[in-house]
Amino acid sequence: NLTVHFQSARQVAGDFYDVFVLGDGKRLGLVLADVCDKGVGAALFMVLFRSLLRANLILGFEQQEDQDVDPGQMLVEAVDKTNRYIATNHARASMFATLFVAVVGQDDDDLCYLNCGHDAPVLKRDSGEIERLRPGSPAIGMFADLEFNYSHIAMHRGDSVVAFTDGVTDARSSEDKPFGELRLLSVLTEGGTLQWRLEKLERAISTHIQKADQFDDITWLGIERTG
Repeated sequence: NLTVHFQSARQVAGDFYDVFVLGDGKRLGLVLADVCDKGVGAALFMVLFRSLLRANLILGFEQQEDQDVDPGQMLVEAVDKTNRYIATNHARASMFATLFVAVVGQDDDDLCYLNCGHDAPVLKRDSGEIERLRPGSPAIGMFADLEFNYSHIAMHRGDSVVAFTDGVTDARSSEDKPFGELRLLSVLTEGGTLQWRLEKLERAISTHIQKADQFDDITWLGIERTG
């Protein structure tokens, strides 16, 4: 079960998410990222980051004859190629992106991910236990020679992961108070389905902001293992 939400602060945005099939169709690629700055410049680089990541991941899995390859290595190669291209060819722009990218198996319990300087997604086990998928790699786009590290987690039936951009926690009220991570976690750690919790999160943020101007793009991507 996959749930996404995107609400731009302006007519164009720097946040983006993407979901696509990989290789033999038994894996999904998931991407959530936040490009620095706002406005047209950030939006243009958002398109570049998104296109390169998608192309590098899809082509990497298509060219891989060994279907038993560790998807983590494929993630590292795709992110490294994307980072090197932008850092080498667009160095003067000084643009970077924080990034959470994952590969999830449809026929197994494995979720492999890279967190490049991004807010730590929330893993909620069916038992109620909470884990955070904290950054193990730097943000991409600024320096060509970076080291990327991937991790694996097992997602069993009833487990869910929610990745979000900082526009969620930074959402401001009319009194200029942020929504905050504690309020976010209080919703994400409740019982109920992933869809129910994220619908409640959307209502909570809307109530918090009310008539205030939206401070930043608000984006999240959630996946729940249902079978």
